[in-house]
Amino acid sequence: MGRVIPLYQKNLPRVSFHHTQNGFLAIEGRKKTNWQDERYEKIRSHRKEFGRAAQMAADTRLAFSGMLEMFPDKTYYRRLSSSLLSILKSDVTHLRGERTVEAGDVTALTGFDFNQQAQFNRTCRAPYTIAIDRKNGVAKVTFPAFKPSHKLRAPKQATHFQLIATVHAINFDTNRNDSAVASTVNLPLDGKLTAGISLDIPFEKNELRHLFVSIGVVFVETLNNRPYNILGGRYNAMCIAAVSAKVGEEEITVEEPNALPVSKQLYNHANKTGILHASKPYKKPVITGRKRPRLAKLNR
Repeated sequence: MGRVIPLYQKNLPRVSFHHTQNGFLAIEGRKKTNWQDERYEKIRSHRKEFGRAAQMAADTRLAFSGMLEMFPDKTYYRRLSSSLLSILKSDVTHLRGERTVEAGDVTALTGFDFNQQAQFNRTCRAPYTIAIDRKNGVAKVTFPAFKPSHKLRAPKQATHFQLIATVHAINFDTNRNDSAVASTVNLPLDGKLTAGISLDIPFEKNELRHLFVSIGVVFVETLNNRPYNILGGRYNAMCIAAVSAKVGEEEITVEEPNALPVSKQLYNHANKTGILHASKPYKKPVITGRKRPRLAKLNR
């Protein structure tokens, strides 16, 4: 409960007035807190790490800026900041207050959706595989033949679609990042079986930084051989499908494909709190056991 202060002339310097919807609000000035005191050491540590995670989110958003135009989402920065803060807290090398995203478990970003309104694993149900070859500097994304009208959750106006794959090499400490993009042409959105699709994304050979492989699908409406975006890309979906943490020079190998058929995939999605978790597709439980015997009808 607020404390009543008589508005004498000597008390006016202690009161500040703030304009609100219900009029002016008078608030008594608080005593200045000495945040350098030993009692607030934990608060100072959390502030440093929160600011570091927010800065990393801003730098990472800049690295992915070329893709964000096609996958607009106002909650992207907030969700990314929350995920990077969780990764920063997973750092077991540094002391509290000095932890970094670079030393954390960056694989937690696997399944992060660029557009929360259109999650990739729900929009595109076609199976795919991802192979990362650090030695030769290439990431390969392969889609077997599939029927677009059956495997893609497209808006009604869409007539064609395009698959996009990107590779981002990022060092969070030095803020050095490089990216490469590969995409298909506009493919018809019909019930015919497509040919197998293979996207090769080149990057620097013998790369040691963190590698993020993202896969996306873009829907367009074609009129008179001219493509048009649908509702500003609201239905476009993209996610970080694979993450390869940084390695040493002696650890450079070819990583095997890590994607499973759709029936066995784990669907990663973010809940309202921004925490990533995995859940298996729902299966109707099978009830086993003896059936109850039918009661004989009574003769009337």
